[in-house]
Amino acid sequence: MNQYNQAPQKHNPKTNSKTAYYVFGCLGLAFGAILLGGIGILGYWWWSSSQAEKDVGNTEYYGKIVLPKSQVVRFMTALDDPDSLDPQQSGIYESAITSALFDGLVEYNNQNADLTPSLATRWENNADATVWTFHLRREAKWSDGKPITASDFVYSWRRALNPDLKNRNAFVLYHIKNAERFNTKQATAEDVGMQVIDDYTLQVTLERPTPFFIKTIAESVFRPVPQQMVEKFGKDWTKPENIVSSGAFKLAEWTAKKQIVVERNPQFWDNANTKLEKIIFLSTQINSVGEFEPTDPLELYKNGEIDASLRVSSRNDKSSLTKKDYLSAKWNSIEFITVNTTVKPFDNTRVRRALSLAIDRERLKEKGLSNYPTTSFTPEIKGYENAKGTGYNPVEARRLLAEAGFPGGSGFPEIEYIYNTNERNRDLVQFVQEQWQKELGVKVKLVNMEFKDFLKKRNALDYKGVARDGWIGDFLDPYTFLRLPVLEKNGNGTGWIDKKYVEMIEKSNLETDETKRYRMLHEAEKYLLEQQPIIPLYVGVSGILCKPYVKNLLPNPLRQINWREVYIDQNWAAK
Repeated sequence: MNQYNQAPQKHNPKTNSKTAYYVFGCLGLAFGAILLGGIGILGYWWWSSSQAEKDVGNTEYYGKIVLPKSQVVRFMTALDDPDSLDPQQSGIYESAITSALFDGLVEYNNQNADLTPSLATRWENNADATVWTFHLRREAKWSDGKPITASDFVYSWRRALNPDLKNRNAFVLYHIKNAERFNTKQATAEDVGMQVIDDYTLQVTLERPTPFFIKTIAESVFRPVPQQMVEKFGKDWTKPENIVSSGAFKLAEWTAKKQIVVERNPQFWDNANTKLEKIIFLSTQINSVGEFEPTDPLELYKNGEIDASLRVSSRNDKSSLTKKDYLSAKWNSIEFITVNTTVKPFDNTRVRRALSLAIDRERLKEKGLSNYPTTSFTPEIKGYENAKGTGYNPVEARRLLAEAGFPGGSGFPEIEYIYNTNERNRDLVQFVQEQWQKELGVKVKLVNMEFKDFLKKRNALDYKGVARDGWIGDFLDPYTFLRLPVLEKNGNGTGWIDKKYVEMIEKSNLETDETKRYRMLHEAEKYLLEQQPIIPLYVGVSGILCKPYVKNLLPNPLRQINWREVYIDQNWAAK
């Protein structure tokens, strides 16, 4: 018999009240867990945002901002692969790399391309600026620890001029006595005007008074190369396993069409003030996952995969140009029109001036062709007041054309306007064509061709009218532009030969006082613009996309980069 006999029970709410408390308790615990979890997430976010790496979304800037953990800059030069890392043979885009590897007698700063002493601590010149003496830094060494001496410069400059090297940059050294003659096999290397006074004193004799010579020697071609490595390895001397360099960085890796990596050089004389540990120069042939295919630097920059780029916009995307991380300055370059003055009616000054007056240069901004229209033949140069031509004045243009015998454009022959094939060039010449046809009633035939053919045709004066032209100044001095019309017998494609102008230019270089010399060059430029064998259009732009945490990487007139000034600000935070 079962002694346990449970009788049926009636429902009593009091006896089950614990069930409700249990439910509410569970809900409370869940809410608390969520609250604590939220606080934890917020705390983690706050902690992670204070760390070295963070991803900042900010519409003021172009794309992601990922703050690096170390002093490393990823830089896009707009090159598939450098032609050469030899500083004496490299081009303008390669100079962004070679300037990190090789030091010069003087160096540019990044703010405005002013010169500062580097491998030379000081220098002086004689009364007529034909002899220059450089005193070298005694603590300067190659990356293998050997001293850099005056003999290294003599060897390097003779090498750059050696006709067997076929160096496209040799002409930059032509100011030196007998340099051009040696380069054209009319003199020997020993005839070139260089002398080693002692290990740390170099004397240079020039062909003629050249008061601006000091401004030229920061160019890559003047930077010394290591004789022992060049002679031992020949064209392979710049490979990572062979190269010896003199700059703030040394070559660590060169993977063709992928990247070049340079690392800090502990032997560099100013290593204590160099801030970056590494620079990675990326190829435009490498994409974000390391595959070899053409890529868009803008996309890499937008995604935060590079820190700076010389490519700043594309035809389809110019939105970066309105962002805070797009930095720009006027470039030391000029875009202009060359007039063939040997062909009628372009031999008439009034015709040439009418063509210039009929162009509304301010509309270049509307067309997106330039923000810096100009009537001067020189860009802005510190200390120099450039002369200015007459701006847009179609009424005066038509008056001058009528005075020249072509009222309303009647009887004026069709203008042949030649240019090298390029999308931007096409847009520019079409704009000028429209202006002349509208304002002067003349017909303009546009003729495009490949660059080599274009140069040959223009320099041979084998065109009937005008030609597209442009010049990038080798150094910051008005002479590098104002010498162009007297550079060659044919007037550099114009056929304009004017003894008065030649005399004005040559006389200016007899003056060693820069203020007086600049006044003389101003008068020469003023005369040039009155004669109008060239028609200035605009000054170029030096632009760079640069993340806000990268400091001192600034656009400047020469597009030169002094990498020892650049650093990552790891305390940067979006405002």
